[in-house]
Formats: sequence, structure tokens, C-alpha cells
Amino acid sequence: DVILPTTSITFPQTGKSVGSNPTFYGGFYDRDSGITKIQYLLVDQTAGNKWWDATNTQWQNTAIPAQASWPTVNLWASSWTVTLPAGQLPNAAQNILSGHKFYLETSATDRASNVETDFTVGVASITLYLDTQTVTISNVAPGSPLGSQWVNSITSLTGLYSDQP
Repeated sequence: DVILPTTSITFPQTGKSVGSNPTFYGGFYDRDSGITKIQYLLVDQTAGNKWWDATNTQWQNTAIPAQASWPTVNLWASSWTVTLPAGQLPNAAQNILSGHKFYLETSATDRASNVETDFTVGVASITLYLDTQTVTISNVAPGSPLGSQWVNSITSLTGLYSDQP
């Protein structure tokens, strides 16, 4: 077996936002011997490259560890999942906040000890954003100008919204 295994991240898509305590998931492939483990690295790039340490269940503000020390995913027959413990994404006490930009990378190892080396952005690595802020909608019209009148149709609907990030 000389073919390297591969992983893919299917949720979230690169550049998209996730809410509180998301589950990340994806797929994997190995042509010959099969996958023995998949590891992941989750880094908060906005908070100074803090990385998620699943062993100690906290965000670390130290050098990013070697790939062999990354946490492992939940491995299924044809997919993988990762869910951080509740309260870790976001985690205000450790400055992991809504609006922050994150980097997620996955790496597979097969039964022949081959380790994935291709981390193409949008496939085995992505950037994502944490968004836990509520969307605000206001000044929707028609509204008060029509009072309590009923109408069959309207020609326009206007309003304001705001969403962070």
C-alpha cells in the first residue's frame, strides 16, 4: 500500500459560519488498506491561533502541536464527526467568541501507516466563522401606514436587518 489516504470536510463548507457547539463532519478514502484513524486540528485564528486540546478539553495558547498529537475524530464506516463539549464554542472565559475566524484541518492514517499529506483548502482544510449573534429585523413596511387595513397585494416589502459577524 503506497497510496495515501484522504479526508474531506463536508460540513461546514469553507468560508461559512457555524453556531454554538456545532458538529463537524466529513468523509474519507483509502484505496488499499483502510483507515485506522483521522485526526483534526481546530485553530481560532482571531484569538491568536489558540488551538483546541481535546485531551485537556480546553483551548491552548501554545505552539500548535505536531500532527501526531492532534485529537481524533469519531470514525464511522464511511464518515467521521467531531463535536466539541458544550460551552467550548464559544467560550468567553478563554476569549473564543462569536465573529472569530477558525481553521479546521483533518488528516487520515491508513493501516499501512501512510499519513495524508494533501490539505487542499475546501477539501481537507477549511476556514469557518463562529456566529452566535441573533439576527435583528426592524422597520418592516408596509406596517403602520396601512394601520389595520387588509390588502390583497403589496408592491414592495422593505425593512432593515443586521447580523454579526
